[in-house]
Amino acid sequence: MSSRKRQKQHNVPSRKRTRLGDISNSSYHKSQADTCIPSSPKCCINQHVPENEHQLESMDTSMYCSENVDFLPITRKQLARMKKFQRLDPGGLFNSLPPEVLHKLFSMLDPESMLSLCLTSTVLISYVQGYVYTSAGLSHILPPLVTNDMDTVSKRSFNLLGMIIKAVTLMDTFKNRLKVAAFFIDKLHPVYLSIYQLLSHKTAYECFGAALNAFVSGWEDCAKTRVYELVKSKSKLIDRTNTVLQAVPGSLPWQETDVRALHREVFLCPVKSDEEYGLWLSLILKPWPLVFQAKLLYLLTAPGDDSGKVYWIESCGCSHLQHTSNDNLDFSELARAMRVLYQNKAWTEDDIVTIFNEITSSTPNGWCLENVAMLLFGCGTSIVKGFLGSKAINGHVNELGTILFFMANCCVSGNVSNDDIDEDIVWYIHILSYVTQLLPTTDNKNKFIADLVGKWQACLLTQFEEYDPISASDEELVDFVQEFHSTVSSLTRLCQSLLQIKIQSLNN
Repeated sequence: MSSRKRQKQHNVPSRKRTRLGDISNSSYHKSQADTCIPSSPKCCINQHVPENEHQLESMDTSMYCSENVDFLPITRKQLARMKKFQRLDPGGLFNSLPPEVLHKLFSMLDPESMLSLCLTSTVLISYVQGYVYTSAGLSHILPPLVTNDMDTVSKRSFNLLGMIIKAVTLMDTFKNRLKVAAFFIDKLHPVYLSIYQLLSHKTAYECFGAALNAFVSGWEDCAKTRVYELVKSKSKLIDRTNTVLQAVPGSLPWQETDVRALHREVFLCPVKSDEEYGLWLSLILKPWPLVFQAKLLYLLTAPGDDSGKVYWIESCGCSHLQHTSNDNLDFSELARAMRVLYQNKAWTEDDIVTIFNEITSSTPNGWCLENVAMLLFGCGTSIVKGFLGSKAINGHVNELGTILFFMANCCVSGNVSNDDIDEDIVWYIHILSYVTQLLPTTDNKNKFIADLVGKWQACLLTQFEEYDPISASDEELVDFVQEFHSTVSSLTRLCQSLLQIKIQSLNN
């Protein structure tokens, strides 16, 4: 090489060579202006980031060259990866904000917006969690205290509170969630106490139940059990319940109403599925003996008035045949509870029959047999067979005839369509046949059939004897017509179904 060429090479200034793929992520995410290397508009990376695959394929990488800086061309894969990393960064611009600014922003959000923010990413959950655990954040998400000028309270705010607590503890361990639950139960006590004193204890329990069930929704059964134990210890639930169970039914009306409202509004009423309903019900009943289980079950699910007072005496019967019942009694929830208990493996069939017997004999005179039939009709086939089967084996013929007479009326009066009536009558004949087969002797079977049919005759005669068309009011006339129609209709449907079954057997 000549001396002139060597001198020319020594005079050439060194040129810096940089690869765009080596740009650090931290410098890339500070801002778009920081990513421009050099500051010339021609060389700004963000101005030439492709928006789709076609722009990426047709992109000219020679634009990244300048006079002072010599870039190695970036590959398409590197550029796409950089764009993807910017798009998928979970923190976004929140990563560059100090906590004070974040907390100021969160304080301007309503609870629903804060909940939506928690559902965005795990990074934002941690940011919201840090805000919620401060005194300002806690006062922001907690419902306000009830004052004298307020006549209602929004249960939606308590539901949102439960969902926010659930969202911010989503990534925590169960042990930490339980600690957070205990913390918020203590913090809710002043709000709950203001509602309890100024509105009603039922409203206070409804609000607390809305927050609790939103918090534990979707948890495993073992986790819900731990939460129940926590609430039980915080509220002294065992002592309050034991006081009511040891007393005579109806002797402590205020305590009964309080215990009933606590169990119903916090645990039972907010749930919809029978599976979850059965879980809470088993947790409530299982620590007690069967006698107390029956009394507590009736206290929680029996019909009552608007104030929460339980109908203890209204379920009792009278001495004459009709056993007149109260039309306001609705045993659908009690029947549902009996079905749920039967499906639960913790109770046997004998346990269910024992509980049913204890409920229907909870008063000195026992239940009206029409009310027994109404409750039994909603409990399902298995419980009906178990209860009536025990009566048949023990030879209680008169009681069986009366209960099955009223059950036939339930099959007709509870339905409005002929298809439903026919289906229930077929079910009723199946129960009738099952009970008849369990009667020990032929004399008992003949006496049972005669007594059952005689109930319709006696009922119709009694209705005409007690009705006075001259002194009767319009309401009494309507009641008489409805009762008479129900009795005749049930007898007609039963005879029709029995004749069809007999004709089918003769043809076969």
